[in-house]
Amino acid sequence: MRTLAVDIGVGTTDIMLIDPDRRPENCAKMVLPSAAQIHAAAVAFATNLRTDLFVIGDTVGGGQFASALKKHVSSGLKVTMSESAAFSVRNDLDEVRERGIEVSDRALPSGFVGEVLWLQEVRLRGPARLLRESGDGGAIEAVAIAVQDHGVSPKGTSNRTTRIERFRRTLSRERKLEYLAYRLGAIPEEFIRMRSAARRAQSEVPDAEVFVMDTSPAAALGCLSDPDVRGDERVLAINFGNGHTLGLLIDAGEVLGGFEAHTAQFLGGEDIGTYVRGFIEGELTNEEVFAEGGHGLFRLEENLPEPDKILVTGPNRALMERSGIEFRYATPAGDVMMTGPMGLHRAVKALTGR
Repeated sequence: MRTLAVDIGVGTTDIMLIDPDRRPENCAKMVLPSAAQIHAAAVAFATNLRTDLFVIGDTVGGGQFASALKKHVSSGLKVTMSESAAFSVRNDLDEVRERGIEVSDRALPSGFVGEVLWLQEVRLRGPARLLRESGDGGAIEAVAIAVQDHGVSPKGTSNRTTRIERFRRTLSRERKLEYLAYRLGAIPEEFIRMRSAARRAQSEVPDAEVFVMDTSPAAALGCLSDPDVRGDERVLAINFGNGHTLGLLIDAGEVLGGFEAHTAQFLGGEDIGTYVRGFIEGELTNEEVFAEGGHGLFRLEENLPEPDKILVTGPNRALMERSGIEFRYATPAGDVMMTGPMGLHRAVKALTGR
């Protein structure tokens, strides 16, 4: 099944066209600037011009984009957003309004004077055209997209708590990471960004089946495609993203437990080695991870066994080098940048049997 796998992060969008008739190393790959960078730069440009903004389009990743909007408002300039675009800032529109952003249900407010910014992070026509011009114009049978999505949390509940609890609940029922991926028609309502990304993917490649998954577990799943990993091994896969650090202990493909912190904790000097050893040895608790600014921790087995291997990926993977723990960088398809796309490919194969 020819799958266009697209992992959309804060810094880059990593793309791989996975053809079952080719070795993974021979498949087409691209690493492009992320839409988050493009959107944040567009806001900064409008701030420098001292012009108001009306923002429309898809629900996309916040992060730097949301920070740029905050700076725009604090500069005394106005930001108006459509509802779908406003969910890029927060999953609760009241919280968006509390940041000084007006949320409008109209296409464009009458009398608006300023710049209009269109949000779109799933951009497949350009890569598809490049593939055709490079001689690979075959049909794309599946599109798999990875975006980070905390999901809508109940009022008064931290989205950090909700996110780790969703991981725990889903993996308690089915312990394979592949089942954190969804077909287009089966994406839970609370995942606003995932649903937006999947709809955009379908509009751009209408003949393909569409799948979506969160970026962090997709990268961890991709670690299992490293050529040095056997299917019966116990692997601790750690993804050091720009925002989140997710560690998952996986035994012969089944998740035994995991933790998720914010990468900024380790950039500030906190010891990742302490986290990893505490997680495996049963000393680190969910409450401690949350109190230190992380999302939390879960164990599906009371006592976790030692991993056979520790595989590390993500843009901040070098943080592991100061842990004092033996590990190696995951290189599925011979490329440290392809853990996300390769994880998406594994999920598509599990969900379709192809």
